[in-house]
Amino acid sequence: MGKVKAVLCLLLISQAASAQNDFSKIFEMDRLESDDLQLLYFDPPQTYLVPHVTVSFYNSLKYQREILGWEPYDRTTVLL
Repeated sequence: MGKVKAVLCLLLISQAASAQNDFSKIFEMDRLESDDLQLLYFDPPQTYLVPHVTVSFYNSLKYQREILGWEPYDRTTVLL
């Protein structure tokens, strides 16, 4: 009975490891990086949004710098 449990445990562990590997392939994301922005998005479904989001981010950042005098201390990460 002990050998059967050990074999079942090994099978479950190997299945979990392969499922995790498959899961990471499904949710692979692309990124766009600049000095102020790190943009994470799914390619190809969200690729068309990247130029609009990037321009919107920089317009907002420009406003915050000019009007509010705020300077970010680190790169901003945007997740689409």
